[in-house]
Amino acid sequence: MRQHADACEAVAKPGDGYAAGITPDAPDSGSAAKAGWEYPDLMTEEELIDFLRIPLVSKAEDYHNVIKNLIRFRDLPRIEICHRLLFPKESVLAWIERQTVPRMSLTRSGGSDTGAVRRTGTGR
Repeated sequence: MRQHADACEAVAKPGDGYAAGITPDAPDSGSAAKAGWEYPDLMTEEELIDFLRIPLVSKAEDYHNVIKNLIRFRDLPRIEICHRLLFPKESVLAWIERQTVPRMSLTRSGGSDTGAVRRTGTGR
Protein backbone atom coordinates (compact mmCIF):
# COMPACT_ATOMS: atom_id res chain seq x y z
CA MET A 1 0.00 0.00 0.00
CA ARG A 2 2.86 2.39 0.76
CA GLN A 3 4.24 1.81 -2.73
CA HIS A 4 0.94 3.10 -4.18
CA ALA A 5 1.08 6.18 -1.94
CA ASP A 6 4.65 6.91 -3.05
CA ALA A 7 3.56 6.74 -6.69
CA CYS A 8 0.75 9.23 -6.05
CA GLU A 9 3.07 11.59 -4.22
CA ALA A 10 5.47 11.47 -7.14
CA VAL A 11 2.68 12.41 -9.54
CA ALA A 12 1.21 15.33 -7.60
CA LYS A 13 3.21 17.11 -4.96
CA PRO A 14 1.83 20.27 -3.38
CA GLY A 15 3.40 23.28 -5.03
CA ASP A 16 4.40 21.30 -8.11
CA GLY A 17 3.16 22.85 -11.34
CA TYR A 18 1.55 19.60 -12.42
CA ALA A 19 -0.27 19.28 -9.09
CA ALA A 20 -1.64 22.78 -9.59
CA GLY A 21 -2.91 21.87 -13.06
CA ILE A 22 -0.19 23.79 -14.85
CA THR A 23 1.69 21.96 -17.54
CA PRO A 24 4.95 23.33 -18.98
CA ASP A 25 3.43 24.44 -22.28
CA ALA A 26 0.00 25.44 -20.97
CA PRO A 27 -0.96 29.10 -21.18
CA ASP A 28 -2.88 30.93 -18.48
CA SER A 29 -6.52 29.95 -18.08
CA GLY A 30 -8.79 31.43 -20.72
CA SER A 31 -6.19 31.74 -23.43
CA ALA A 32 -5.55 28.09 -24.34
CA ALA A 33 -7.94 28.00 -27.29
CA LYS A 34 -6.72 31.32 -28.63
CA ALA A 35 -3.07 30.31 -28.46
CA GLY A 36 -3.65 27.08 -30.40
CA TRP A 37 -2.56 25.04 -27.38
CA GLU A 38 -4.00 21.54 -27.37
CA TYR A 39 -5.63 20.21 -24.25
CA PRO A 40 -4.08 17.07 -22.74
CA ASP A 41 -5.84 13.71 -22.95
CA LEU A 42 -6.45 13.88 -19.19
CA MET A 43 -7.49 17.38 -18.16
CA THR A 44 -7.37 18.86 -14.70
CA GLU A 45 -10.39 20.72 -13.39
CA GLU A 46 -8.80 24.06 -14.29
CA GLU A 47 -8.16 22.88 -17.85
CA LEU A 48 -11.72 21.55 -18.09
CA ILE A 49 -13.13 24.90 -16.94
CA ASP A 50 -11.23 26.54 -19.77
CA PHE A 51 -12.08 23.76 -22.25
CA LEU A 52 -15.82 24.09 -21.56
CA ARG A 53 -15.52 27.90 -21.63
CA ILE A 54 -17.26 28.13 -18.26
CA PRO A 55 -16.03 31.71 -17.56
CA LEU A 56 -17.74 32.87 -20.76
CA VAL A 57 -21.10 31.19 -20.14
CA SER A 58 -21.51 31.09 -16.37
CA LYS A 59 -22.29 33.84 -13.89
CA ALA A 60 -21.09 31.64 -11.02
CA GLU A 61 -18.53 33.13 -8.68
CA ASP A 62 -16.75 29.80 -8.30
CA TYR A 63 -16.36 27.86 -11.55
CA HIS A 64 -15.41 24.74 -9.60
CA ASN A 65 -19.01 24.62 -8.34
CA VAL A 66 -20.19 24.52 -11.96
CA ILE A 67 -18.01 21.45 -12.56
CA LYS A 68 -19.27 19.82 -9.35
CA ASN A 69 -22.86 20.38 -10.50
CA LEU A 70 -22.12 18.95 -13.95
CA ILE A 71 -20.66 15.87 -12.27
CA ARG A 72 -23.58 15.51 -9.86
CA PHE A 73 -26.53 16.31 -12.10
CA ARG A 74 -25.30 15.67 -15.66
CA ASP A 75 -22.90 12.75 -15.06
CA LEU A 76 -19.80 14.50 -16.41
CA PRO A 77 -17.21 11.77 -17.10
CA ARG A 78 -14.16 11.71 -14.85
CA ILE A 79 -11.63 9.40 -13.31
CA GLU A 80 -9.87 9.60 -9.99
CA ILE A 81 -6.14 9.11 -9.81
CA CYS A 82 -4.37 9.54 -6.50
CA HIS A 83 -7.45 11.17 -4.93
CA ARG A 84 -7.61 13.72 -7.72
CA LEU A 85 -10.26 14.08 -10.39
CA LEU A 86 -9.12 14.10 -13.99
CA PHE A 87 -11.31 14.44 -17.05
CA PRO A 88 -10.56 12.34 -20.16
CA LYS A 89 -10.83 14.66 -23.16
CA GLU A 90 -12.37 12.05 -25.49
CA SER A 91 -14.99 11.10 -22.88
CA VAL A 92 -15.83 14.75 -22.28
CA LEU A 93 -16.24 15.30 -26.04
CA ALA A 94 -18.55 12.27 -26.25
CA TRP A 95 -20.47 13.58 -23.22
CA ILE A 96 -20.91 16.94 -24.96
CA GLU A 97 -22.33 15.15 -28.00
CA ARG A 98 -24.81 13.29 -25.79
CA GLN A 99 -25.81 16.52 -24.02
CA THR A 100 -26.27 18.47 -27.24
CA VAL A 101 -29.89 19.09 -28.11
CA PRO A 102 -30.60 18.45 -31.79
CA ARG A 103 -31.10 21.62 -33.77
CA MET A 104 -34.75 22.24 -34.43
CA SER A 105 -36.13 23.89 -37.53
CA LEU A 106 -39.51 25.49 -37.72
CA THR A 107 -41.64 24.55 -40.72
CA ARG A 108 -45.22 25.22 -41.63
CA SER A 109 -47.41 22.18 -41.24
CA GLY A 110 -49.04 20.52 -44.22
CA GLY A 111 -49.80 23.55 -46.40
CA SER A 112 -52.68 24.85 -44.30
CA ASP A 113 -53.11 28.59 -43.92
CA THR A 114 -53.60 28.33 -40.17
CA GLY A 115 -50.01 29.32 -39.59
CA ALA A 116 -49.45 26.30 -37.38
CA VAL A 117 -45.79 25.59 -36.87
CA ARG A 118 -44.28 22.22 -36.10
CA ARG A 119 -40.79 21.32 -35.08
CA THR A 120 -38.70 18.88 -37.04
CA GLY A 121 -35.32 17.59 -35.99
CA THR A 122 -32.67 18.25 -38.58
CA GLY A 123 -29.80 16.54 -36.83
CA ARG A 124 -26.36 18.01 -37.36
